[in-house]
Amino acid sequence: MPGVQARVQAQATWLNETLRSTAAADVEGVVLLAHIPPFIGHDAEPFGWANWPPAVRHEVLGMTQGVAKAPRVVVCGHFHGNVERVESSAYGAPLEVRSPPRRSAA
Repeated sequence: MPGVQARVQAQATWLNETLRSTAAADVEGVVLLAHIPPFIGHDAEPFGWANWPPAVRHEVLGMTQGVAKAPRVVVCGHFHGNVERVESSAYGAPLEVRSPPRRSAA
C-alpha cells in the first residue's frame, strides 16, 4: 500500500519524541495502549495473527523501555485464549502486558 511505510515511520518518530519529552518532564510513568498485544505467551515468541511481528516488537518495546520511567504496562484489547497478563524483563525493565479488567455480568 502506498504511504503505509511513511505512516509507520511517522508514528515511530512521534512515539520516540513523546517518550523523550515525558522523560524530560520527570513524569511518574507512561502506559502504552495497543489493540493487539506485542506478545501473548513470552517476549521471544514468533509472529502470529494475534501479536506483533518480532521486528516491530523489538523496535517499539526497545524504544519505550530505553527511556527512564517509560511504560511498564502495555494494555491491550485483543488478548485471546483467556490470557489476561504476561510479564517480561527482556526490554531493559519489568514490563507487564495485560488486557483491560473484565466486567462482571450484572
